[in-house]
Amino acid sequence: MKFVKFNKKTCYALKIMVDLASQPDGALVLSKDIAKRRKIPPRFMAQIIASLVKGGLISSFRGSRGGIRISCDPAKISITHVVEKIQSFSEPSNPCVAVIGECKTRTGCLIQIDKCSIRNAWMEAQRKMMDVLKDTSLEDLVNLERNSLATR
Repeated sequence: MKFVKFNKKTCYALKIMVDLASQPDGALVLSKDIAKRRKIPPRFMAQIIASLVKGGLISSFRGSRGGIRISCDPAKISITHVVEKIQSFSEPSNPCVAVIGECKTRTGCLIQIDKCSIRNAWMEAQRKMMDVLKDTSLEDLVNLERNSLATR
């Protein structure tokens, strides 16, 4: 099973992707404008954009009329797609959902692993979170953001 703990770059990458997904089709945006709007430190922008370009999620154009834009349909890009371009899914920090056997060793747990209700609950929560990340598109995030801003 995959696990996720978002690092700052991943959070910034999601902000960049939501910003680009909210633009009219084909619109080029300057990265400095996204950094300002989304409060992303400029020092992270180049690294993140390079990863997103390499991953095929955005296109970058140089020159006086240059900028960046989303490369794919926002409805077809999930949070998982973005996360995978920036960081890997890693070992969980919670010992209850670690590799079978390791949870017992790390925590000194006396319960048989396959009968551990706590581990089973954590594993189910992890599965549900991964489903949400996989099933939530950039388009969904843009719509949530628009609705949130509209109700202010």
